[in-house]
Amino acid sequence: MVSLQVNRDSGVPINTQLAWQLRSMIERGELQPGDQLPSLRVAAAAAGVNLGTIRAVYSKLEAAGVVKSEQGKGTF
Repeated sequence: MVSLQVNRDSGVPINTQLAWQLRSMIERGELQPGDQLPSLRVAAAAAGVNLGTIRAVYSKLEAAGVVKSEQGKGTF
């Protein structure tokens, strides 16, 4: 299970905090190539943010080539 946390008192935008956390998990090997990220709803609930925030984070990471989303399957 991926653990996501945000610091609402930080000057860093929440979506940036979450993107950094996921990228860091990948770099440290906690997430391996092919591992599925939590669904948007599960990730949003775990981080205590709205669905749109997680959607933006996953899209940002996909645009950077860090993850790949597959329609109907999830994000890997």
